[in-house]
Amino acid sequence: MISASEGWAVGWGGTILHYANGRWSTVNSPNGNHLYSIAMVSASEGWAVGWGSTILHYANGRWSIVPRLPTGYYLYSIAMVSASEGWAVGVGTANGSNILHYANGRWSTVNSPTSNHLYSIAMVSASEGWAVGVGTANGSNILHYAGGQ
Repeated sequence: MISASEGWAVGWGGTILHYANGRWSTVNSPNGNHLYSIAMVSASEGWAVGWGSTILHYANGRWSIVPRLPTGYYLYSIAMVSASEGWAVGVGTANGSNILHYANGRWSTVNSPTSNHLYSIAMVSASEGWAVGVGTANGSNILHYAGGQ
């Protein structure tokens, strides 16, 4: 939610919903892939992630596809620190974790300290955040990002 009167939600089959004026409405999606997480930086800018390493960007009143990165299979969660910095996590192609960082206008892959799937990320600031995940044989993980690591 951006405020008590405006918000966004994403879901199955590329569904994008916008809440305004007391009601939810469907918004045109540029992609039919399942979407799992959304992070709005402001009423005019946001990001959504999902299946097939889908990344969507909302700007200038419309959603667009960010060119696909060769990073993996799913992106489950996104956390934007600002319009110019953010993080996304998920599952990699070899069943390992998938961590992406957005800075300087582009997304890049970050080495993960775990091979477990990562399902959620929350950033406290640009220099500190947390991600959680679980693997079938490796148990669960809580990752802490601090001091650039």
